[in-house]
Amino acid sequence: MPPGELLAVPSAEQLDGIAVCVLAASPQVQEARLIGRGEPADSLVHHLRFGQWFRRHSEDPQHAPEVIRVDTPVPMDWSRWETLSGVDPRWPVTVLDTDALSAGEVAERIEAWARENLADVESAEPRGR
Repeated sequence: MPPGELLAVPSAEQLDGIAVCVLAASPQVQEARLIGRGEPADSLVHHLRFGQWFRRHSEDPQHAPEVIRVDTPVPMDWSRWETLSGVDPRWPVTVLDTDALSAGEVAERIEAWARENLADVESAEPRGR
């Protein structure tokens, strides 16, 4: 789920805070991984474009918000993040570049990130970046 959607859902205001870890890969690595798992060639461009948008949105909430700001039966509150920048502490997003990492290394990094952020729950100050 894109961070902007997470912050816009009605129940977000009931949370004490959030922390988001986005696993990202360069288009070249993402394409190789998709092909390796048997993804049809005609769908690759869509995966790659969305992956690029997702990473840019994670780093900068102002990047192409129209991708997710669409009509929905759920009353979303986009104002919670529409003025935030990627360095704002209210946009607690960490992007983990997985290009040079093995699956085991990614798992280790996610675990370390989760433990750090869980330790911060009491202070309600998630660690971004």
